[in-house]
Amino acid sequence: MLIDVMATMAQLDQKKRVGQIRQGLENKRAVEPEWRPTGKEKNVVKWEKVQRLIDKHPKMSAADVVTLAKCGVADVPH
Repeated sequence: MLIDVMATMAQLDQKKRVGQIRQGLENKRAVEPEWRPTGKEKNVVKWEKVQRLIDKHPKMSAADVVTLAKCGVADVPH
């Protein structure tokens, strides 16, 4: 029962945060109609490190590249 209560509270908290984010975006667009969120930029240094490892060792597994480059699996191209 306690887990159900905690799950319900987490769900309500998530809905509240989503609503606040949407409201903030609406307010920003009301002030600046042409505004668009930029998103996160690519980490060029990390990408180059991964690319160098792949070029130097083409048969290296993705797990090894992740370990050596200290990055996530999603940063290694397939």
